[in-house]
Amino acid sequence: MYCEPCRVERLGTARFCVICGSKLIERPREEVEADLARVRWLLEELVEWAATHRDAEAARLLATLQDREKSLADQISRVVAD
Repeated sequence: MYCEPCRVERLGTARFCVICGSKLIERPREEVEADLARVRWLLEELVEWAATHRDAEAARLLATLQDREKSLADQISRVVAD
């Protein structure tokens, strides 16, 4: 389910967003898969960028962001699979 105001996928069977209270909607599968494809593309770009830019602090930050995005991509994959 998706919260439009928060722009976040919510797992589970709730009908309302736990953050803002808005009614959750079910997005078309194609839209969810398109979002997932964009996230995967960004992850691949981050890996390539990190390989060419060796700044240690930037690499650490990118690794943290990549972990968070991978977690989100995994959650979206589970939603799409259901």
